[in-house]
Amino acid sequence: MQSRRIEDLDCNGLKIIQDSTKYCFTSDSVILANYVKAKKGDTIVDLCSGNGIIAILLTAKTPATKIIGVEIQKALYDIACENVALNNLQNKLQFINISLQDAYKVLGKESVNVVVCNPPYTKTPHILNVSEEIAIARHEIKMNLEELIISASRLLKYSGKFYFVHRVERLQEIMNLLQKNQMQAKEITPIYPNNKKEGYLIMIMAVKKGNPGLKLKSPIFN
Repeated sequence: MQSRRIEDLDCNGLKIIQDSTKYCFTSDSVILANYVKAKKGDTIVDLCSGNGIIAILLTAKTPATKIIGVEIQKALYDIACENVALNNLQNKLQFINISLQDAYKVLGKESVNVVVCNPPYTKTPHILNVSEEIAIARHEIKMNLEELIISASRLLKYSGKFYFVHRVERLQEIMNLLQKNQMQAKEITPIYPNNKKEGYLIMIMAVKKGNPGLKLKSPIFN
């Protein structure tokens, strides 16, 4: 049985190669891509880009001029590059195989308009019962929440926007780290599995050196 497959994304004819032996995208990534806003002329950086799902969708969902995906795992980076070729997006989208901690060194400090990320949600457990590649995508092994927010802050221009999704139980930690790194949370959107269960995820939009003022948006049922 082949582990690789090509899926139709039902968006402007876009397709994506996935490998079931590696980390495959979930609905969280699609929801986040739908949430991001950018303008013509903007550069978007997608941290922890995986096989490229968010960056690929953003080529259709925003008028951004340039989109750059940052992925530390070589195997996922290779698939992301294949997905660029598959969709003929070479003029708008590229991926680089580096750590998010080094992204600002390669791309330039305060050089981009929008940063987006669907990061690993959980701190590293003592025992991992999945492959190393999947563990790195799910758990804070190669990065942690503070390093993510520092990286976004370093990359963003003044008034640049950071869009990301994370677990509800880490909201207080997120808010503290945003403030510590010159980021102001402006919108929070809760995500619920259905209308009978508690929200489990939140999408956040923060602004580099933004003014205080936070909006709680209408919930999304996933």
